[in-house]
Amino acid sequence: MKRESAVALSIATAAITLLVAQFASAQAAPSNHTPCASQAAPSNDPGHDFVYWFDLYIPCAAMQQAAPSNTTSSAAKQNATSSAAMQQAMEMVPAQASLTQSIDARKVKQGDLIIATLSDKVQLKNGPELSSGTELIGQVTDDQMQNDGTYRLALVFTNAQLKTGTVIPIKATIVGVSAPAGYPYPYGWIGSWSDYASSTTNNWTDRTLRVDQHDALNGVNLQSRIDDSNSGNFVSKKKDEIRLSTETLLDLAIAAQGKS
Repeated sequence: MKRESAVALSIATAAITLLVAQFASAQAAPSNHTPCASQAAPSNDPGHDFVYWFDLYIPCAAMQQAAPSNTTSSAAKQNATSSAAMQQAMEMVPAQASLTQSIDARKVKQGDLIIATLSDKVQLKNGPELSSGTELIGQVTDDQMQNDGTYRLALVFTNAQLKTGTVIPIKATIVGVSAPAGYPYPYGWIGSWSDYASSTTNNWTDRTLRVDQHDALNGVNLQSRIDDSNSGNFVSKKKDEIRLSTETLLDLAIAAQGKS
């Protein structure tokens, strides 16, 4: 019995010695642990402070260890978002379509109908074949100034209407934009027409999850993400610069919606 008591006393003494050393270290340098808000602040009495620290340190440290850091949570969220985008991209295929009407940020408003027609047939990975001339139906989702002083015109395509009248819900992301075929000076292009023609080929692959096309149109940037609810965002410092002419070519990544 005496031996067990001696062992217990030794363990308790060692624990108190360790706590005293940690307390002294905490007094010497600012601690990374934040005291529990419900506890009273320490006084100038060392004995009181030790008891205060003893009562606070372990439970508060335990709570801080149990709670994930903001950095860890943010990284996990980004990984989850990236994983979801990769999954969506794997179901998508490249396509090209041309606008059937002009879109002027000064004249359109949220909810306005937009239509583009497929330039060639497209075989969806998770759906039917879309023939050349299939109409992609969408709308304007945003047309206003942003907090940073730029203007944004956001578009989304939600359905493909076949020539038979059948409507296929789709997920489409604009991954590139170029001037209409035969346009005299395609948005500041410098080079031969053969070079320009080859540049309009949609070379998107499922490894591209985000597009930031600077000066995609004259003074207008294209921003898009595979996992975004919008198909694409056209951003400029001036609202009157955001204009898409009739037959503007849109490079797309497309899939049947809800089939993955």
